[in-house]
Amino acid sequence: LFVIIGIVFSTVYEDKVKSFIVEQINKNINTKIDVKEVNFSVFKKFPYASLEFEQVTAEEVTKNNKKDELFNAQSIYLQFNIIDILKENYIIKKVEVDNGMVNLKIDKYGNDNYHFWKTKSDTVKSELSVELEDLKFNDVNFYFLNEYKQLDMDVNAQKLALSGNFSSDEFTLKTEAILLVNQINSESKSMMKNKYVYVNTALAVNQKTKIYTISKGELSFQDLKFKLSGKIKDQVEGVNLDIKTTGDEMGINKLFSLFPEAEQEKLNAYKTDGIITYTSTVKGELSAKSLRSESLQDVIF
Repeated sequence: LFVIIGIVFSTVYEDKVKSFIVEQINKNINTKIDVKEVNFSVFKKFPYASLEFEQVTAEEVTKNNKKDELFNAQSIYLQFNIIDILKENYIIKKVEVDNGMVNLKIDKYGNDNYHFWKTKSDTVKSELSVELEDLKFNDVNFYFLNEYKQLDMDVNAQKLALSGNFSSDEFTLKTEAILLVNQINSESKSMMKNKYVYVNTALAVNQKTKIYTISKGELSFQDLKFKLSGKIKDQVEGVNLDIKTTGDEMGINKLFSLFPEAEQEKLNAYKTDGIITYTSTVKGELSAKSLRSESLQDVIF
C-alpha cells in the first residue's frame, strides 16, 4: 500500500515540483548551470521527498572570457517535507551532494569566483524557501586557490555533514567530517600532504551578534587528537579568531610528522622521543586579503 501511495504521489506531483523548483533556481543564479536530468522521488530519501539533479556542472562567476568549472556533481538532492509539498509550500530542508568537485578561487586582487546565488537586491522575490537543517557532501573534492595570499589547498571530503536549524537566529551547528588533505601549500611551500583529518564539532551560532562559540571541538590528524575551544566573530571582511587548541600526551615524533616538509627535514638531524602536552592560542583577524594574529603556545614535555 505504501509503495502504491508513493507511486501515485510521485506521478501527481513530479511535473509540478520539477517545473516550479527549476524555474525558481533559474531566477536566482547568475551563472550557467547544466543538468543532464532531473528526477522526483518519495523513496530515495524517505521520509523526505527529493528532487535529484544528475550530472550537474556550473561555471565559475568571473568576468574573464574563459571560465572554469565552479562545481560539478554526479547527483545533488534537494529534499522537502512531503506534507509541505501537499500544501504547495516548497521549502528546502536538506541538501546532499554526491561525487563531485568544488573549485574556489580568489584572485590577486581579492575577487572570488563563487558568488553564483543572486543577492536579495539582485532578484525578484522568490517563492522558493530555504530552511536548511542538513547539508551533506559525500566524496567531494574541494580545491581552493587564493592568489592574493599565495595559498592553495586540495582536500577530499569523503564525508562532510553539517546539521542545525540554519534559518534560526540562534542554533547549534554540528559538523562531522572525514577529510583527506591531499595537499596544502603556502607561498609554494608544502604545509601538509596526504593526511587524514577527522572533525567532530558543535558551534553555538548567534546570527544577530555574528558570534560562534565552540561548545564541542574534537579534531584529529591521523591518530593525534586535539581539543578546540573559543569563539569566532564574523566581520564585514573575514572573521576575528580567539581559538585555543590543546593536545594531551602526544608523541613527539607523531606531532613532528604534521610539520611542513622543510621543517621535518631539519628535525631529521635530531633524535627525538617522548610525550608532549600541547596548548596553543590564536587571536586575530583572518580574511581573504589579510591575516593579523598573535599565537601563544605552551609545550610541556
